[in-house]
Amino acid sequence: MTKTVAAAIYARISSDQDGTGLGVARDVNIGTGDGLLIARIQAAVAANESASKSRRIKSKMRQVAESGMPHGGSNRPFGYDADAITIIKADARIVRACAERIIAGESLRSVAQWLDDTGVQTVNGGTWRTPTLRAMLTSPRMIGMREHNGEVVGKAAWKPILTDTQRIQVVAALQRRTVSGRRAPRRYVLSGLYRCGKCGTTLYSSARGESRRYVCKSGPDHAGCGRLTVVAAPVE
Repeated sequence: MTKTVAAAIYARISSDQDGTGLGVARDVNIGTGDGLLIARIQAAVAANESASKSRRIKSKMRQVAESGMPHGGSNRPFGYDADAITIIKADARIVRACAERIIAGESLRSVAQWLDDTGVQTVNGGTWRTPTLRAMLTSPRMIGMREHNGEVVGKAAWKPILTDTQRIQVVAALQRRTVSGRRAPRRYVLSGLYRCGKCGTTLYSSARGESRRYVCKSGPDHAGCGRLTVVAAPVE
């Protein structure tokens, strides 16, 4: 088949407005050379359409981000109403209190525990986890900046809850804790295998002085009962 004929077939597949041509949905006999060529062209047309649609969507999302508007979604950001723009004052006070606690030296876990103890729920109505809390406090959204694919693209349409200085201090405090975080240098060979006999949750490794232990941890990120401790050496 010549290139001219192939080009004509491609054009017919691309348009196919009369509903009787070589549309993508039409059966093709791939047992012949011409049929195989048509099938390949159909696949190329479909791939091109998909790529074009993807580019249009990405371009539109980029434009929305650069305009400072929120991207939408099923969940509102904590601190803001369902429109993702209007600040909820009570939530904003909680965000600022969390930031102040982190800056003062508290850990993410202790702040998450404080939120749970005081009855503050996430936007989904659940308990707080440290990754969720970290993401919220360090998000550019909290200082009124619009982020897109991990990149700050400009000023947002909503007002900030935290100041630039507060966010910088929060990030610095969290980085200091990461660098100097306590981590047992010894290996726990059965880590992740033990279950608490009281509540059924996973036991976590935890050192106390020279003693290695597996413990049931309560609170954020673990949700255990906190009532079981096993010395590591005898069971290993």
